[in-house]
Amino acid sequence: MEKYDIYVEGVKEFSSVDEEEMLDITQALADEFYHSGYPHPDEIEIKYLGTDDQDSDWLSGDGASNKDLLNRGGLFLPLNR
Repeated sequence: MEKYDIYVEGVKEFSSVDEEEMLDITQALADEFYHSGYPHPDEIEIKYLGTDDQDSDWLSGDGASNKDLLNRGGLFLPLNR
């Protein structure tokens, strides 16, 4: 299962969530931004951690930065996995 960390304003708000949870969380953040103007998409970072069955050495990469994210219909999705 693929895992992600989600940061808002540089603070890790969600740790090691699966892809479905990541999509639900980013949709909720997009809805909140639409209603209140916060958090701005530029303040959200999603880091791809890899999968449960991958070696922990592989997980030392940076993951997807905000510049690597694409806003499609309110969802922030990593472009490269």
